[in-house]
Order: sequence, then structure tokens, then C-alpha cells
Amino acid sequence: MKKLIRKAEAAARLGVGLSTFHERYVATGRLRLVYLGKRSVAVVESDIDGLIDELIAQSENHPERRALAPQRRRRTAAQ
Repeated sequence: MKKLIRKAEAAARLGVGLSTFHERYVATGRLRLVYLGKRSVAVVESDIDGLIDELIAQSENHPERRALAPQRRRRTAAQ
């Protein structure tokens, strides 16, 4: 059985705001909206889960992944 979640909850699960959610994921075709009524919109939960898995896979293969880790400060002789 497929579960529908509201657009605001889907954006929160992806860690973005509503406008960014629409620009990055809906307008580009990565996610489809399900229209429930005149002013009611939802997203299929399994589509969100699949997108999160895809983003995790892209992150693991990112060429600059090590550059994103915090750098440790080295102590100099003067310290």
C-alpha cells in the first residue's frame, strides 16, 4: 500500500524549504505531485525514500567528499 505525505513534510524529510523543494525536485521532474483536491497536494512516500537513497549514493561518490570533512588545526611550536 502506498502512503501519501504532504508537501511540507516531504520538504522537511529532504531538509529543504518549500520553494527549494519545488525548484530542485518537482520542477526538474525528480518528484511528482499527487493532487488530492483543489488546494491539496501530496507526494508518494516511496518516491521520497527513493530520492533520499539516490542523494546518499551521490554523496558517497562525490569527488570532493573528503574536502567537506572538518579540518583539524595543527599546533605550532609557538603554542
